[in-house]
Amino acid sequence: MKAFLIFTLLFAQAVAAEQVSSLMSVLEMGERQSPRLKTEEHREQAAAERVRVEKSSYMPELDAAAIASTGDPGSFALLGVDNNISSSQRIGAGGALILKQDIWDFGRTEGNVHEAKAQREIAHKQIAVTRQDVDRELLHTYIDCAYLKEQVADSREIAQLTHLISRETDRFVRSGQRSVIERYLVDAEAQAADTRIAEFSDRVTVIEKRLGIEAGAPSALHCGDLKSIDTELRTIEMDHGATPLLEIEKKRVAYAEARLDRAKADHMPQIVALATGGYFDNVQTRDRMNYAAGVGVTLPLFEGFRVDASVQSEKAGVQAAKASLSSLEQLLNATNSKYDEQTSSLNVRLKSLGTEYKIAKQALTLARKRYSSLQGTMVDLRESIKNMTRVTESLAASNRELFLARGEKALLNGSRNKE
Repeated sequence: MKAFLIFTLLFAQAVAAEQVSSLMSVLEMGERQSPRLKTEEHREQAAAERVRVEKSSYMPELDAAAIASTGDPGSFALLGVDNNISSSQRIGAGGALILKQDIWDFGRTEGNVHEAKAQREIAHKQIAVTRQDVDRELLHTYIDCAYLKEQVADSREIAQLTHLISRETDRFVRSGQRSVIERYLVDAEAQAADTRIAEFSDRVTVIEKRLGIEAGAPSALHCGDLKSIDTELRTIEMDHGATPLLEIEKKRVAYAEARLDRAKADHMPQIVALATGGYFDNVQTRDRMNYAAGVGVTLPLFEGFRVDASVQSEKAGVQAAKASLSSLEQLLNATNSKYDEQTSSLNVRLKSLGTEYKIAKQALTLARKRYSSLQGTMVDLRESIKNMTRVTESLAASNRELFLARGEKALLNGSRNKE
C-alpha cells in the first residue's frame, strides 16, 4: 500500500511537470493559432492573385456578342464592342467574335506586373513583422508569468522562516524570556510574507489564463521558472535570420521603383491588334457575314502634364522610401545599442546582487541564531528578513528585465524569422 501511494505521488508530480509549457512551445503555438498571422497570410494570397490579374494583360482578349433589335437603322453601342453590329448599318439580329491583343505597350503591362509583385512581397514580409509582434507579446507575458512564480517561491521561503521564528518566539514569550511585543512583530512579518504569497499566486493564475488566450490555447498555460528561460533565450539568440522590419522597408523601396517605371511607360506609344468576324441582318448595305483585322498605334502627345506630374510624384516617392529605409537602419542600430547598454548594466547589477544575496543570507542566519540563543534582538532579525526580501525581489526583477531585453533584441534582429 505504501509503495502504491509513493508511486501515485510520483506519477502526480510527473503529470504536473508535463503541464508546464516551455517558452518555445508557447511561441510556436501562438504563431500557429494567431488570427493576426492568418489575416496577413490571406492578404498575401490576395496580393498573389493580383499578380495573376496583371499578367492576364499579356494574353489576348476574346469577346462574343449577340444582339437583336427592331426599328430604323441606327448606331447601337449597348454592347460596347468594335464591330458592325454596333453601327448604323445594322438592324435586326447580329452576332460577332472580337479578338484584341496588345502587341507592344512599351512597359505598361510589365510595369503593372512588377508593381503587383512588389505588393505581394510587401504582404509576404508583413507576415514576418506580424509574427515578430506576436512573439514579442507572448515573450512579455511568459517572462512576467515566470517572474511572478519566482516571487511566490521566494515569498514562501521567507514565510516558512518567519513561521518557524514565530513558533520559537512564542515559546520564549511563554517562558518569559521574550516580550510579547516581539511575538506580535514576528507575527506581522509572517503575515506580510503570507500576503505576498496570496497576491503573487493570484496574479500567476490570472496571467497564465492570459498566456493561454494569447497563444490560442483552449485553457490556461503554465509557464516555467526564470532559470529555464535563460536556456531557451540562448537558443532564440542563436537563431539568426533577416530583420523583418528592415526587409519590409526594402520591399517598399522596390515597390516605389516599380511604380516609377510604370509611370514612365505612359510616355510611350502603344500597339494594338484587332480582329473581328460576325454577321448582321441588313443585306441591302453589306454582306451578312463580315470580318475585319488591323493593327493600330497610339502615341500620347499631350495630357495636360498628367504623365509628367505622375513621374515626378513617383520619383519623390522613391526618394522618400529610400530615406525611410535609411532612417529605419539608424533606428535599429540605436535600439540595439540601447539593448546592449541595458543588458550590460543589468549583468553588473545581477553580479552585485549575487554578492548581496550571500551576505543577506549569512546575516539572516546569524541574526536567527543570535535571537534563538537570546543574544540578538528582534530589530536585527526583522531587518535581516526585510533585507533578504529586498534582495530576492531585486534579483527576480533584474532577471526579468534582462530576459526581456535579450528576447526583444533577438526578435528585433530576425530571430525566429522562418524565411
